[in-house]
Amino acid sequence: MSEPLRAAVARQRMLLRGRLASLLERLAHACAGAWPERAALEQHLLEALPGLPSCKYLYVLDAQARQLTANCTPSGLPP
Repeated sequence: MSEPLRAAVARQRMLLRGRLASLLERLAHACAGAWPERAALEQHLLEALPGLPSCKYLYVLDAQARQLTANCTPSGLPP
């Protein structure tokens, strides 16, 4: 990868981190309060999605990387 491309990717990562970090941190705290109730976790994810326009899906994993919720999308939960 060329140096200008690396610099551009690094800049984009910093911008994305700046846009998402505080929103995702608040979402993580809300989910911690709802743990491990699947419906409550999914509700938090669905409520957070409008504030995260760059996200296509949100879901919760446990400490063993097992998915606990459905893939929440801006249009809702999948059937």
